[in-house]
Amino acid sequence: SWLERRPAMHAPLVVAGTRWFANQLVEAWSLDWSRIRIIRNPIDVEKFRPAASQSPLADRTILFVGHLQWFKGLGILAEAIPRVLADHPDAHFEIVGDDTPSAPGGSSMRRHVEGILGAGGALGSVAFRASMRHEELVHRYRDSAALVLPSFREPYGNVVVEAMACGRPCVVSSEVGAAEVVADGKTGIVVPPGDPAALAAAISR
Repeated sequence: SWLERRPAMHAPLVVAGTRWFANQLVEAWSLDWSRIRIIRNPIDVEKFRPAASQSPLADRTILFVGHLQWFKGLGILAEAIPRVLADHPDAHFEIVGDDTPSAPGGSSMRRHVEGILGAGGALGSVAFRASMRHEELVHRYRDSAALVLPSFREPYGNVVVEAMACGRPCVVSSEVGAAEVVADGKTGIVVPPGDPAALAAAISR
C-alpha cells in the first residue's frame, strides 16, 4: 500500500479511468481532486462494432465476461438467473472467463456458482466458457441480448464499453466504474450491487 501511495502523493497529476476510481484514490490516499484527471480507457472501434446483421441468438442470450471472481457479483447473478427464467424460460446465459479460488473458503468460484444454479433449477440454462481472444469476444458480444456485470467493486470494466461499442446494452451495478458511461434506461440499466431481484428485473427488461 505504501509503495502504491508514495508515487501518487508526489506526482504532479494522477490519471484515473473513472470518477468512481478517482473517488477511491482520494479517500484512500487523501489526494487533492485538483491533481486528478479522468481519462477513459481507449477502445478500438474498428474491432468492436455492431454486426452487419442480427444473429438469431441475440434476442435470448445474456453474457458475462470476466474472471470468475467473488467481487464480480457472480453469486448474485446466479441467484438472479432463476428469476429471469421464470419470466423468460427460453433465456440462455453464457459465462466467459477462467475460474478462480475466490468463493467462500477459497474454493472454486465456478463450482460455487454451479451449486447456486443447481439449487435454483437453472444450471441447464447456463454455459461456462474459458477466456477467449478479442476476435472471438466480438462475436459473443454481437450474439447476445445484453452484457451483465454486477460487481461489488470494479475500477473500470472494459467489457462494458466493448459490448456497448458492439451495440449491446449493459446491465451493471453502480459499483462498476464504467457505469458512468451507461445512460441508465437508454443504453443499459444500472442496479444496486448485491440485489438479485433488481438484477433479474433489469435483465428481464
